[in-house]
This record gives sequence, structure tokens and C-alpha cells, in this order.
Amino acid sequence: MISVSNLCKAVQSPEGQLNILSDINLVLSESESLAIVGPSGSGKSTLLGILAGLDTPTSGSVIINNKDIVLMTEEDRAKHRSEYVGFVFQSFHLLPGLTAIENVALPMELKGDSNASSMAINYLKMVGLEARSMHYPQQLSGGEQQRVAVARAFACKPKILFADEPTGNLDQETGSKLSNLLFELNEHESTTLILVTHDLQLADKCDRKLNLRSGKSI
Repeated sequence: MISVSNLCKAVQSPEGQLNILSDINLVLSESESLAIVGPSGSGKSTLLGILAGLDTPTSGSVIINNKDIVLMTEEDRAKHRSEYVGFVFQSFHLLPGLTAIENVALPMELKGDSNASSMAINYLKMVGLEARSMHYPQQLSGGEQQRVAVARAFACKPKILFADEPTGNLDQETGSKLSNLLFELNEHESTTLILVTHDLQLADKCDRKLNLRSGKSI
């Protein structure tokens, strides 16, 4: 499903060219799970953003369903994301003017689902937040906001789910429950799961690991 070849990302800095990613190669099959691990600043989140079509590389290709998303226009990448991709952001990216249930229902409403609200409450129940459905993001703790973000990602029923430190803002018990949900989606919906994590126990649950150091796979 996903084939990455010779992927590089470089930016200009006052000291000259800074190589964020260098010659990354990867093949991932449908329904596989991959953990991207490595120290802070190793390029993990940059790689995740490129694979999800949120960023573009300096060179290389990212083939998903026989199409190179690097060569797509931004409009085509946006369409690709709406059709295939779910994303759990480290910084949540919830809309502050919408309640928890409205945040979760929004992607389903954009797709024209007539029962978006009832489905949204079911997803909130899955992450243990049914009782907080009418609360706005600022009324929720960081961990609760993260669970709303996961519920929203589930609601998209994505073919590929990207997660950036999905358990980073959660206590151990809640984080364990949430990681189990991610792998249930991975298994039951044949969803390809790609996550960035510092949690080595979470990484060990994945089928494969990609270890980055200074933008290179080791």
C-alpha cells in the first residue's frame, strides 16, 4: 500500500543546508502497523507529515495506492487525505468553538453522513468520554482532548491512520486503553497504522519499527 523511495527533506538555515531526512526507504503493506522511533529532533514528525500528505519532501517519492502523493497538487493531496487518511495530532487540533461531539461528528458531516451525531457519541463512548460530549476543548484536560482527537480519527474510518505521540498526554492506564483501541482499528478495519512514539512498549506492539537518528534510518 505504501512505498517510500529515496525520501529526503532539507531546509536552509543560517549555517547552510540542514538535512532533516536523508534517503528514507520503506515498504508497508495494507493493515501493517509501523512505529517510527528515535530521539527528539531525529525527523520523526516530519516523516509522518510527509507520509500523510501534510508536507512535501525535497526529493523522493511516496507511493500510496499506486499514486505518488509527492507529485499531486495541494488540492489533490487534500482529496487524498479526506478519502484515505486519519490523523491524531500531538497538539490535538480540535476546533475550540465546537463541543467534543461536534468535533468528532464534523468529518462525518463533511462526508454527508446523516447520522453523524449518533455515530460521534458512540466513538466518544469508545474512548470513555460520553459524559463529556457537550464540553468544549478548553473545558477538557489535555488527556481528554487527546481522546477526543482519537475518537475523531476513528470516525473518519481511514484506510491509513497516522498518530503523533498518541499516548503522550495520557496516564498509563488511559494510554494503554487508547493504544488497544488503535490496534483494534488496525486489526478489525484492516487499517494501516503508522505512529510516532517515545513509548517503547507501544512501539513493540507494532509489526515493524523504523528507528531514526539525525534523519537517517538505522
